[in-house]
Amino acid sequence: MSRWIVGGVFTLALVLAAAVYFLRITAIEVVGASALSPGDVLAASGLHGGERILWMRTGRVAARIEAFPSVAAVDVERTLPGTIVIHIAERAPAVMVGRGLAADTGGVVFQYPPSRAVPDLIGWRGSARPGSVLDGGSRAVLASLRAFPPELRRRIRRISLVGSVTMVLDDGTEIRFGQPADLATKARAAAAVLASAAAHHHQLAYVDVRAPTVPASRDRTPPTPSPATSPGATPTPSAR
Repeated sequence: MSRWIVGGVFTLALVLAAAVYFLRITAIEVVGASALSPGDVLAASGLHGGERILWMRTGRVAARIEAFPSVAAVDVERTLPGTIVIHIAERAPAVMVGRGLAADTGGVVFQYPPSRAVPDLIGWRGSARPGSVLDGGSRAVLASLRAFPPELRRRIRRISLVGSVTMVLDDGTEIRFGQPADLATKARAAAAVLASAAAHHHQLAYVDVRAPTVPASRDRTPPTPSPATSPGATPTPSAR
């Protein structure tokens, strides 16, 4: 019996040794990359076709790719006999902080093409370079965006931190938050006021939620028609 056990262990060891030696990387797939090109990911990974797949350290490969500021997380998967799949989770832009630079809700700055769908952040402090992190006050405001009602957050086009927190929506309505405290509560109050105004076909100039339990708002004043276009206006006779 012991001979069979020894023989089995020896055979298994030979099989494993052969697998380590003969199984090579034949294909590398990159999944989830959009801001980064697959070529950039492959170059950063350090992987090459023909390497022994079982010798490859997945943690080291992931760490190399995570050095890109726009990458939030990486998972490297081995699929035998020879495929490596690299799963990329990129940072989502919360605000634009400069031309071609965005920051996520954690305040991490990374390269991102200009987009009208991403609001501009005004009044932030920090270094305008990929990989840097915004100041603590800016990070606190950005983190609060995660708890904003989706219908409000997707309409924000500009966020100002100058003096107090204000946000401008896609139709020009200004939301006055005041001090950067309880922003999620204030955002829910603003969303309720906006929904009520829309139901009554009102256009608002601003919504003030500095005191979220008693929000205030003002309708947008329509332009005053000129006398020449006023209903019932008497035309002025022209001189001859």
